[in-house]
Amino acid sequence: MVAVARRSGARVLVSTVGVNLRDSAPFSSLHRAGLSPAELQAWENKFQEGKAFEEAGKYGEALDRYLSAAAIDDRYAELQFRLGRVYLELAEFSEAKKCFISARDLDTLRFRADSRINQIIRFVAVAGGPGVEFIDGEGIFAEGSQHGIPGRDLFYEHVHMNPHGNYLLARELFSRAVARLPDDLRRAATSDVPSEEEANRLLALTPHDRRRVAQTVTAWLSQAPFTGRINNDEEVQAMRQEGEGQGNPEETSAAYRFAIDKAPQDRWLHFNYGLSLEARDPAAAAAEFRRALELLPNNYEFREKLVDALIKMKKYEEAIAQCQELLRQMPYHAPAYLAMAYAQSQLQSFDQSIASYDRAIKMQPSYASDAYNQIGIIQLHQGLFDAAIASFEKAMAANTSQVLTSELRYNLNYARQQQSLLSSNVKSEH
Repeated sequence: MVAVARRSGARVLVSTVGVNLRDSAPFSSLHRAGLSPAELQAWENKFQEGKAFEEAGKYGEALDRYLSAAAIDDRYAELQFRLGRVYLELAEFSEAKKCFISARDLDTLRFRADSRINQIIRFVAVAGGPGVEFIDGEGIFAEGSQHGIPGRDLFYEHVHMNPHGNYLLARELFSRAVARLPDDLRRAATSDVPSEEEANRLLALTPHDRRRVAQTVTAWLSQAPFTGRINNDEEVQAMRQEGEGQGNPEETSAAYRFAIDKAPQDRWLHFNYGLSLEARDPAAAAAEFRRALELLPNNYEFREKLVDALIKMKKYEEAIAQCQELLRQMPYHAPAYLAMAYAQSQLQSFDQSIASYDRAIKMQPSYASDAYNQIGIIQLHQGLFDAAIASFEKAMAANTSQVLTSELRYNLNYARQQQSLLSSNVKSEH
Protein backbone atom coordinates (compact mmCIF):
# COMPACT_ATOMS: atom_id res chain seq x y z
CA MET A 1 0.00 0.00 0.00
CA VAL A 2 2.82 2.39 0.88
CA ALA A 3 4.66 1.55 -2.34
CA VAL A 4 1.58 2.21 -4.49
CA ALA A 5 0.96 5.55 -2.76
CA ARG A 6 4.57 6.64 -3.14
CA ARG A 7 4.63 5.72 -6.85
CA SER A 8 1.68 8.05 -7.34
CA GLY A 9 3.62 10.87 -5.71
CA ALA A 10 1.49 10.98 -2.56
CA ARG A 11 3.05 11.44 0.85
CA VAL A 12 1.98 8.80 3.34
CA LEU A 13 1.04 8.79 7.00
CA VAL A 14 1.06 5.28 8.50
CA SER A 15 -0.64 4.72 11.84
CA THR A 16 -0.83 1.89 14.31
CA VAL A 17 -4.31 0.69 15.25
CA GLY A 18 -5.72 1.22 18.71
CA VAL A 19 -8.45 -1.02 20.13
CA ASN A 20 -10.63 -1.37 23.19
CA LEU A 21 -8.53 -3.21 25.78
CA ARG A 22 -10.29 -2.51 29.07
CA ASP A 23 -13.95 -2.99 28.23
CA SER A 24 -13.96 -5.57 25.43
CA ALA A 25 -13.42 -9.08 26.74
CA PRO A 26 -11.90 -11.67 24.38
CA PHE A 27 -14.31 -13.25 21.93
CA SER A 28 -12.91 -16.75 22.42
CA SER A 29 -10.23 -18.55 24.46
CA LEU A 30 -8.22 -21.77 24.13
CA HIS A 31 -5.97 -23.60 26.55
CA ARG A 32 -2.32 -24.19 25.73
CA ALA A 33 -1.52 -27.33 23.81
CA GLY A 34 -0.46 -30.39 25.78
CA LEU A 35 -2.40 -29.66 28.96
CA SER A 36 -3.02 -32.95 30.78
CA PRO A 37 -6.48 -33.80 32.21
CA ALA A 38 -5.10 -33.40 35.75
CA GLU A 39 -3.60 -30.00 34.90
CA LEU A 40 -6.84 -28.90 33.23
CA GLN A 41 -8.86 -29.88 36.31
CA ALA A 42 -6.45 -28.06 38.62
CA TRP A 43 -6.58 -25.00 36.37
CA GLU A 44 -10.38 -25.06 36.30
CA ASN A 45 -10.58 -25.32 40.10
CA LYS A 46 -8.36 -22.27 40.62
CA PHE A 47 -10.12 -20.35 37.83
CA GLN A 48 -13.58 -20.94 39.29
CA GLU A 49 -12.40 -20.01 42.78
CA GLY A 50 -10.96 -16.80 41.33
CA LYS A 51 -14.25 -15.98 39.60
CA ALA A 52 -16.18 -16.49 42.83
CA PHE A 53 -13.85 -14.16 44.74
CA GLU A 54 -13.93 -11.57 41.95
CA GLU A 55 -17.73 -11.54 41.89
CA ALA A 56 -17.72 -11.14 45.68
CA GLY A 57 -15.40 -8.13 45.41
CA LYS A 58 -12.53 -9.95 47.14
CA TYR A 59 -9.90 -8.94 44.61
CA GLY A 60 -6.81 -9.98 46.54
CA GLU A 61 -8.09 -13.53 46.90
CA ALA A 62 -9.23 -13.52 43.26
CA LEU A 63 -5.76 -12.43 42.14
CA ASP A 64 -4.14 -15.24 44.13
CA ARG A 65 -6.35 -17.89 42.50
CA TYR A 66 -6.00 -16.46 39.00
CA LEU A 67 -2.21 -16.37 39.31
CA SER A 68 -2.28 -19.98 40.47
CA ALA A 69 -4.29 -20.88 37.36
CA ALA A 70 -1.88 -18.86 35.18
CA ALA A 71 1.04 -20.87 36.60
CA ILE A 72 -0.58 -23.93 35.03
CA ASP A 73 -1.79 -22.27 31.80
CA ASP A 74 -1.42 -18.56 31.11
CA ARG A 75 -2.53 -18.84 27.45
CA TYR A 76 -6.26 -18.67 28.14
CA ALA A 77 -7.42 -15.22 26.97
CA GLU A 78 -10.32 -14.90 29.40
CA LEU A 79 -7.99 -15.56 32.34
CA GLN A 80 -5.73 -12.71 31.22
CA PHE A 81 -8.72 -10.39 30.88
CA ARG A 82 -9.93 -11.28 34.36
CA LEU A 83 -6.44 -10.72 35.73
CA GLY A 84 -6.48 -7.29 34.09
CA ARG A 85 -9.78 -6.40 35.74
CA VAL A 86 -8.57 -7.54 39.15
CA TYR A 87 -5.28 -5.64 38.86
CA LEU A 88 -7.31 -2.57 37.87
CA GLU A 89 -9.42 -2.88 41.03
CA LEU A 90 -6.23 -3.21 43.06
CA ALA A 91 -4.80 -0.03 41.42
CA GLU A 92 -1.91 -1.98 39.89
CA PHE A 93 -2.36 -0.25 36.57
CA SER A 94 0.85 -1.30 34.85
CA GLU A 95 0.14 -4.98 35.48
CA ALA A 96 -3.48 -4.49 34.45
CA LYS A 97 -2.43 -3.06 31.09
CA LYS A 98 -0.04 -5.97 30.43
CA CYS A 99 -2.83 -8.46 31.10
CA PHE A 100 -5.37 -6.64 28.93
CA ILE A 101 -2.83 -6.60 26.08
CA SER A 102 -2.21 -10.34 26.57
CA ALA A 103 -5.97 -11.00 26.55
CA ARG A 104 -6.23 -9.23 23.18
CA ASP A 105 -3.21 -11.01 21.73
CA LEU A 106 -4.45 -14.44 22.90
CA ASP A 107 -8.02 -13.93 21.68
CA THR A 108 -8.66 -16.81 19.29
CA LEU A 109 -11.24 -14.75 17.38
CA ARG A 110 -8.77 -11.99 16.50
CA PHE A 111 -11.12 -9.18 15.54
CA ARG A 112 -8.86 -6.56 17.16
CA ALA A 113 -5.52 -5.44 15.80
CA ASP A 114 -2.94 -7.21 17.95
CA SER A 115 0.66 -6.50 18.93
CA ARG A 116 2.10 -8.26 15.88
CA ILE A 117 0.05 -6.24 13.42
CA ASN A 118 1.14 -2.99 15.07
CA GLN A 119 4.77 -4.15 15.02
CA ILE A 120 4.46 -4.74 11.28
CA ILE A 121 2.96 -1.28 10.81
CA ARG A 122 5.85 0.31 12.73
CA PHE A 123 8.41 -1.62 10.67
CA VAL A 124 6.79 -0.65 7.35
CA ALA A 125 6.61 3.01 8.36
CA VAL A 126 10.30 3.11 9.34
CA ALA A 127 11.36 1.21 6.22
CA GLY A 128 9.19 3.33 3.94
CA GLY A 129 11.85 5.97 3.39
CA PRO A 130 11.32 9.62 2.43
CA GLY A 131 7.70 10.69 2.17
CA VAL A 132 6.49 8.09 4.68
CA GLU A 133 5.80 9.15 8.25
CA PHE A 134 4.74 7.15 11.28
CA ILE A 135 1.86 8.04 13.61
CA ASP A 136 1.38 6.02 16.77
CA GLY A 137 -2.41 5.85 16.89
CA GLU A 138 -2.23 3.15 19.53
CA GLY A 139 -0.10 5.45 21.67
CA ILE A 140 -2.46 8.40 21.12
CA PHE A 141 -5.33 6.35 22.51
CA ALA A 142 -3.24 5.16 25.45
CA GLU A 143 -2.34 8.77 26.30
CA GLY A 144 -5.97 9.78 26.04
CA SER A 145 -7.22 7.01 28.36
CA GLN A 146 -7.33 6.64 32.10
CA HIS A 147 -4.25 4.72 33.26
CA GLY A 148 -3.20 4.32 29.62
CA ILE A 149 -5.76 1.54 29.00
CA PRO A 150 -8.30 2.43 26.27
CA GLY A 151 -11.88 1.35 26.90
CA ARG A 152 -15.41 2.60 26.35
CA ASP A 153 -14.12 6.12 26.93
CA LEU A 154 -12.80 5.93 23.35
CA PHE A 155 -14.59 2.99 21.70
CA TYR A 156 -18.19 1.94 21.12
CA GLU A 157 -17.32 -1.76 21.21
CA HIS A 158 -14.12 -3.62 20.32
CA VAL A 159 -12.69 -1.39 17.58
CA HIS A 160 -15.05 1.36 16.40
CA MET A 161 -14.10 4.71 17.89
CA ASN A 162 -16.68 6.93 19.53
CA PRO A 163 -16.64 10.69 18.77
CA HIS A 164 -13.99 11.40 21.42
CA GLY A 165 -11.72 8.63 20.10
CA ASN A 166 -12.19 9.85 16.55
CA TYR A 167 -11.35 13.39 17.60
CA LEU A 168 -8.08 12.43 19.29
CA LEU A 169 -6.84 10.60 16.18
CA ALA A 170 -8.19 13.18 13.73
CA ARG A 171 -6.50 16.01 15.64
CA GLU A 172 -3.11 14.37 15.18
CA LEU A 173 -3.73 13.48 11.53
CA PHE A 174 -4.92 17.01 10.78
CA SER A 175 -1.80 18.65 12.18
CA ARG A 176 0.52 16.25 10.40
CA ALA A 177 -1.32 16.50 7.07
CA VAL A 178 -1.52 20.30 7.02
CA ALA A 179 2.19 20.59 7.86
CA ARG A 180 3.07 18.47 4.84
CA LEU A 181 0.87 20.09 2.22
CA PRO A 182 2.56 21.91 -0.69
CA ASP A 183 3.36 25.52 0.22
CA ASP A 184 0.48 27.08 -1.72
CA LEU A 185 -2.09 24.73 -0.23
CA ARG A 186 -0.65 25.04 3.26
CA ARG A 187 -0.91 28.83 3.13
CA ALA A 188 -4.58 28.54 2.08
CA ALA A 189 -5.42 25.98 4.77
CA THR A 190 -6.05 26.81 8.36
CA SER A 191 -3.51 25.42 10.77
CA ASP A 192 -5.76 25.90 13.76
CA VAL A 193 -7.03 22.65 15.13
CA PRO A 194 -10.72 23.01 16.03
CA SER A 195 -11.66 22.18 19.58
CA GLU A 196 -13.63 18.98 20.16
CA GLU A 197 -16.74 21.03 20.88
CA GLU A 198 -16.32 22.96 17.63
CA ALA A 199 -15.70 19.77 15.66
CA ASN A 200 -18.91 18.28 17.05
CA ARG A 201 -20.83 21.40 15.98
CA LEU A 202 -19.40 21.19 12.46
CA LEU A 203 -20.41 17.51 12.32
CA ALA A 204 -23.87 18.28 13.77
CA LEU A 205 -23.30 15.64 16.43
CA THR A 206 -26.60 16.06 18.25
CA PRO A 207 -28.24 14.04 21.06
CA HIS A 208 -30.46 12.56 18.35
CA ASP A 209 -27.41 11.25 16.51
CA ARG A 210 -25.76 9.92 19.64
CA ARG A 211 -28.97 8.03 20.37
CA ARG A 212 -29.19 6.72 16.79
CA VAL A 213 -25.61 5.45 16.84
CA ALA A 214 -26.04 3.95 20.32
CA GLN A 215 -29.10 2.02 19.14
CA THR A 216 -27.15 0.69 16.14
CA VAL A 217 -24.25 -0.42 18.33
CA THR A 218 -26.63 -1.99 20.86
CA ALA A 219 -28.11 -4.07 18.02
CA TRP A 220 -24.60 -5.21 17.06
CA LEU A 221 -23.75 -6.14 20.63
CA SER A 222 -26.92 -8.22 20.91
CA GLN A 223 -25.69 -10.64 18.22
CA ALA A 224 -22.84 -13.10 17.78
CA PRO A 225 -19.91 -12.89 18.14
CA PHE A 226 -20.34 -10.21 20.81
CA THR A 227 -22.71 -12.28 22.93
CA GLY A 228 -19.88 -14.70 23.69
CA ARG A 229 -17.87 -12.08 25.61
CA ILE A 230 -18.02 -12.41 29.39
CA ASN A 231 -18.79 -8.71 29.92
CA ASN A 232 -21.15 -8.21 26.99
CA ASP A 233 -24.19 -7.57 29.18
CA GLU A 234 -22.31 -4.70 30.84
CA GLU A 235 -21.47 -3.22 27.45
CA VAL A 236 -25.05 -3.53 26.20
CA GLN A 237 -26.33 -1.77 29.32
CA ALA A 238 -23.76 1.02 28.91
CA MET A 239 -24.81 1.58 25.30
CA ARG A 240 -28.50 1.58 26.21
CA GLN A 241 -27.86 4.29 28.76
CA GLU A 242 -25.96 6.31 26.17
CA GLY A 243 -28.92 5.97 23.83
CA GLU A 244 -31.49 7.31 26.28
CA GLY A 245 -31.14 10.98 25.30
CA GLN A 246 -33.75 12.00 22.73
CA GLY A 247 -32.85 15.60 22.01
CA ASN A 248 -35.12 18.47 21.04
CA PRO A 249 -36.22 18.24 17.36
CA GLU A 250 -35.96 22.00 16.82
CA GLU A 251 -32.50 22.11 18.35
CA THR A 252 -31.48 19.15 16.17
CA SER A 253 -32.69 20.94 13.04
CA ALA A 254 -30.92 24.14 14.06
CA ALA A 255 -27.68 22.22 14.58
CA TYR A 256 -27.93 20.66 11.13
CA ARG A 257 -28.77 23.94 9.43
CA PHE A 258 -25.69 25.50 11.04
CA ALA A 259 -23.42 22.64 9.93
CA ILE A 260 -24.86 22.50 6.39
CA ASP A 261 -24.42 26.26 6.04
CA LYS A 262 -20.71 25.74 6.79
CA ALA A 263 -20.38 22.73 4.46
CA PRO A 264 -23.26 22.64 1.93
CA GLN A 265 -21.53 19.97 -0.17
CA ASP A 266 -21.25 17.49 2.69
CA ARG A 267 -23.50 14.62 1.60
CA TRP A 268 -23.44 12.97 5.02
CA LEU A 269 -24.75 16.07 6.73
CA HIS A 270 -27.71 16.09 4.33
CA PHE A 271 -28.28 12.37 4.78
CA ASN A 272 -28.10 12.44 8.58
CA TYR A 273 -30.33 15.51 8.67
CA GLY A 274 -32.83 13.50 6.62
CA LEU A 275 -32.65 10.68 9.16
CA SER A 276 -33.53 13.13 11.93
CA LEU A 277 -36.55 14.37 9.95
CA GLU A 278 -38.02 11.17 8.50
CA ALA A 279 -40.34 10.29 11.40
CA ARG A 280 -41.94 13.74 11.73
CA ASP A 281 -41.53 15.34 8.31
CA PRO A 282 -41.01 12.80 5.50
CA ALA A 283 -41.24 15.49 2.80
CA ALA A 284 -38.38 17.48 4.34
CA ALA A 285 -36.45 14.24 4.85
CA ALA A 286 -36.95 13.33 1.18
CA ALA A 287 -35.51 16.70 0.15
CA GLU A 288 -32.36 16.02 2.19
CA PHE A 289 -32.02 12.48 0.83
CA ARG A 290 -32.36 13.86 -2.72
CA ARG A 291 -29.62 16.39 -2.04
CA ALA A 292 -27.37 13.65 -0.67
CA LEU A 293 -28.03 11.62 -3.82
CA GLU A 294 -27.16 14.59 -6.03
CA LEU A 295 -23.80 14.72 -4.29
CA LEU A 296 -23.25 10.95 -4.43
CA PRO A 297 -25.64 9.46 -7.03
CA ASN A 298 -24.71 5.78 -6.64
CA ASN A 299 -25.09 5.50 -2.88
CA TYR A 300 -27.70 2.78 -2.31
CA GLU A 301 -28.34 3.77 1.31
CA PHE A 302 -29.31 7.31 0.31
CA ARG A 303 -31.72 5.96 -2.31
CA GLU A 304 -33.21 3.41 0.09
CA LYS A 305 -34.06 6.13 2.57
CA LEU A 306 -35.53 8.28 -0.19
CA VAL A 307 -37.78 5.34 -1.11
CA ASP A 308 -38.90 5.02 2.52
CA ALA A 309 -39.75 8.72 2.67
CA LEU A 310 -41.67 8.60 -0.61
CA ILE A 311 -43.72 5.65 0.62
CA LYS A 312 -44.59 7.55 3.81
CA MET A 313 -45.69 10.43 1.58
CA LYS A 314 -47.79 7.93 -0.45
CA LYS A 315 -45.87 8.83 -3.60
CA TYR A 316 -45.88 5.23 -4.70
CA GLU A 317 -45.12 5.66 -8.40
CA GLU A 318 -42.04 7.75 -7.62
CA ALA A 319 -40.98 5.22 -4.98
CA ILE A 320 -41.22 2.44 -7.56
CA ALA A 321 -39.12 4.47 -10.01
CA GLN A 322 -36.44 4.94 -7.34
CA CYS A 323 -36.52 1.20 -6.56
CA GLN A 324 -36.05 0.42 -10.24
CA GLU A 325 -33.06 2.77 -10.40
CA LEU A 326 -31.60 1.13 -7.32
CA LEU A 327 -32.06 -2.30 -8.89
CA ARG A 328 -30.42 -1.08 -12.07
CA GLN A 329 -27.34 -0.33 -9.99
CA MET A 330 -27.69 -3.36 -7.69
CA PRO A 331 -29.79 -6.07 -9.42
CA TYR A 332 -29.74 -8.39 -6.41
CA HIS A 333 -30.71 -5.86 -3.75
CA ALA A 334 -33.59 -7.62 -2.00
CA PRO A 335 -34.79 -4.64 0.14
CA ALA A 336 -35.55 -2.73 -3.07
CA TYR A 337 -37.85 -5.53 -4.24
CA LEU A 338 -39.54 -5.57 -0.84
CA ALA A 339 -40.20 -1.81 -0.88
CA MET A 340 -41.31 -1.91 -4.52
CA ALA A 341 -43.71 -4.75 -3.77
CA TYR A 342 -45.40 -2.71 -1.05
CA ALA A 343 -45.71 0.36 -3.29
CA GLN A 344 -47.13 -1.76 -6.12
CA SER A 345 -49.72 -3.26 -3.77
CA GLN A 346 -50.83 0.23 -2.73
CA LEU A 347 -51.39 1.03 -6.40
CA GLN A 348 -53.38 -2.24 -6.67
CA SER A 349 -50.87 -3.66 -9.14
CA PHE A 350 -51.33 -6.95 -7.33
CA ASP A 351 -49.71 -9.38 -9.76
CA GLN A 352 -46.64 -7.16 -10.04
CA SER A 353 -46.51 -6.83 -6.28
CA ILE A 354 -46.61 -10.60 -5.73
CA ALA A 355 -43.85 -11.05 -8.32
CA SER A 356 -41.70 -8.49 -6.49
CA TYR A 357 -42.32 -10.18 -3.14
CA ASP A 358 -41.31 -13.51 -4.70
CA ARG A 359 -38.06 -11.98 -5.97
CA ALA A 360 -37.31 -10.57 -2.53
CA ILE A 361 -37.86 -13.98 -0.92
CA LYS A 362 -35.58 -15.74 -3.42
CA MET A 363 -32.80 -13.22 -2.81
CA GLN A 364 -33.25 -12.94 0.95
CA PRO A 365 -35.01 -15.96 2.54
CA SER A 366 -35.15 -14.18 5.91
CA TYR A 367 -37.86 -11.95 4.36
CA ALA A 368 -40.11 -14.97 3.73
CA SER A 369 -42.38 -14.70 6.76
CA ASP A 370 -43.32 -11.05 6.23
CA ALA A 371 -43.35 -11.30 2.43
CA TYR A 372 -45.61 -14.37 2.30
CA ASN A 373 -47.91 -12.67 4.80
CA GLN A 374 -48.20 -9.65 2.49
CA ILE A 375 -48.77 -11.92 -0.51
CA GLY A 376 -51.55 -13.66 1.41
CA ILE A 377 -53.22 -10.32 2.21
CA ILE A 378 -53.10 -9.39 -1.48
CA GLN A 379 -54.65 -12.73 -2.43
CA LEU A 380 -57.44 -12.12 0.10
CA HIS A 381 -58.22 -8.86 -1.71
CA GLN A 382 -58.24 -10.80 -4.98
CA GLY A 383 -60.65 -13.36 -3.53
CA LEU A 384 -58.06 -16.15 -4.04
CA PHE A 385 -58.67 -17.79 -0.69
CA ASP A 386 -56.96 -21.12 -1.42
CA ALA A 387 -53.85 -19.27 -2.55
CA ALA A 388 -54.01 -16.99 0.48
CA ILE A 389 -54.20 -20.00 2.82
CA ALA A 390 -51.12 -21.48 1.16
CA SER A 391 -49.25 -18.18 1.49
CA PHE A 392 -50.12 -17.76 5.18
CA GLU A 393 -49.04 -21.34 5.83
CA LYS A 394 -45.68 -20.62 4.18
CA ALA A 395 -45.37 -17.49 6.30
CA MET A 396 -46.08 -19.54 9.43
CA ALA A 397 -43.41 -22.07 8.48
CA ALA A 398 -40.87 -19.29 7.93
CA ASN A 399 -41.80 -17.44 11.14
CA THR A 400 -38.93 -18.90 13.18
CA SER A 401 -38.63 -15.77 15.35
CA GLN A 402 -42.34 -16.05 16.27
CA VAL A 403 -42.67 -12.28 15.85
CA LEU A 404 -45.68 -12.51 13.51
CA THR A 405 -47.34 -15.54 15.11
CA SER A 406 -50.49 -13.79 16.35
CA GLU A 407 -51.07 -11.85 13.12
CA LEU A 408 -50.41 -14.90 10.94
CA ARG A 409 -52.81 -17.09 12.90
CA TYR A 410 -55.53 -14.46 12.58
CA ASN A 411 -54.93 -14.06 8.83
CA LEU A 412 -54.81 -17.81 8.24
CA ASN A 413 -58.03 -18.42 10.18
CA TYR A 414 -59.74 -15.57 8.35
CA ALA A 415 -58.68 -16.98 4.96
CA ARG A 416 -59.99 -20.42 5.93
CA GLN A 417 -63.30 -18.94 7.07
CA GLN A 418 -63.69 -17.06 3.78
CA GLN A 419 -62.87 -20.19 1.81
CA SER A 420 -65.40 -22.15 3.87
CA LEU A 421 -68.10 -19.52 3.26
CA LEU A 422 -67.33 -19.55 -0.45
CA SER A 423 -67.61 -23.32 -0.58
CA SER A 424 -70.90 -23.23 1.33
CA ASN A 425 -72.34 -20.63 -1.04
CA VAL A 426 -71.31 -22.67 -4.09
CA LYS A 427 -72.98 -25.80 -2.64
CA SER A 428 -76.18 -23.91 -1.81
CA GLU A 429 -76.36 -22.58 -5.37
CA HIS A 430 -76.26 -26.15 -6.65
